Amino acid sequence: MSAFLLNLIQILDTHYLEFHHVPFKEPQTIEEDLALMAEAMEMGINPFPPKREKKRWGRIALGSFMIVLMVSWTSQFMMRFLP
Repeated sequence: MSAFLLNLIQILDTHYLEFHHVPFKEPQTIEEDLALMAEAMEMGINPFPPKREKKRWGRIALGSFMIVLMVSWTSQFMMRFLP
């Protein structure tokens, strides 16, 4: 391999170790928490994202699944215990 690729691999490895193998330490004080939020805002991360609107199709899908489940259980009960 060329020296360029070896240097690139070494740089990527150090960044990987820096970001993926160091456990995140929870802030212990309010000052640490505020500093962490300020750092996130400087990096362009919004610590308070807007709430997502609820989607109606999720409730409809869950409701229809529950109806099918109840009909299935009822039919199994009737086939097993009723003559």
